[in-house]
Amino acid sequence: MSDSNINSNTNIQVPYRRRIPSSPLKRFIRPFLFLVGLGFFLVMAYRSWNEILSVLLTLDTTLFSFSILLGIVYNVLFSLLFHILLKKYGINISYSKAGHMFFYGQIAKYIPGRFWSIFYHSSFLKRRGTTSAMLFTNLDLTAISILQSVVVALCLIMFFKSVWLASLAFAFGITVFWFLNKFCLISRLVKPVLGRLKVPPESIVTCAPCPKSRQVLIIGVFAWVTYLASGFLLLESAFDLPIEQTAIYIAYSAIAWALGVISFVVPAGIGIREAAFVFLAQHSAPGAAVQMNTLISIAVVYRLWHILLEIGGLGIGFILSRFTQRGK
Repeated sequence: MSDSNINSNTNIQVPYRRRIPSSPLKRFIRPFLFLVGLGFFLVMAYRSWNEILSVLLTLDTTLFSFSILLGIVYNVLFSLLFHILLKKYGINISYSKAGHMFFYGQIAKYIPGRFWSIFYHSSFLKRRGTTSAMLFTNLDLTAISILQSVVVALCLIMFFKSVWLASLAFAFGITVFWFLNKFCLISRLVKPVLGRLKVPPESIVTCAPCPKSRQVLIIGVFAWVTYLASGFLLLESAFDLPIEQTAIYIAYSAIAWALGVISFVVPAGIGIREAAFVFLAQHSAPGAAVQMNTLISIAVVYRLWHILLEIGGLGIGFILSRFTQRGK
């Protein structure tokens, strides 16, 4: 399905925007919660600033740089998934355009409010069904990300107890990952909701099973391995911890990330993820107890690391936008 075959004068964004309530809850509560979350993050950073500063001063810059590089590779792999998933919903565009949309859209999640990334992505393509296609694609990616976080956490927690169980959990997770990408489960679940919201049926795109299932599986395996490797390099570059404890902290950070995604009330999960990680690590960490300041500094370093990754993503998005303009 190419741009020339679709009526470019039809834009589905208007009906969706008309249905976004302009209530005090939408206009004031969510920005307030964002500021509360950001404030909590800053308080955490201030509370353990001395230890954070010492960690940064003794940071292994080589390992940290490799962790950033692998983290960016992980995000590139997810942008490839975004490109493939768009084709399930009839959006057949170049990777340079899809990658530009993906990386720039990641920053939109820091804006107070819901579905800003979806609206941002929709602004690139003025065609019938764009908003619903972006909604389904983003929900697919969200489901895949949560699945990855949960499965990786389970694998790391079980690994030192039973390698076989950890391997089975990883294989099961990859299978579910392939299923979510290949078929149209998410759109089938969401379409009845859109119908109840009185979204016109002609504004909702149809979904076709993804034909590139082998590519999706390969990308998924590489993405999960890259995710694990980048996490180990990050903690190794900043903290001198036993490998088992490092694995557990990566598992807890993955669970905390998933909780941050589920908690829609705070954009980017600011404060939620850090609090969840500290709570899990403080109550469940193996071996000797770890000081609160150390746990807080790990959480803050993780957040700063993610911010650096997204700044790098902006650079990639800018480069891809240049390719997109050249192709016009």
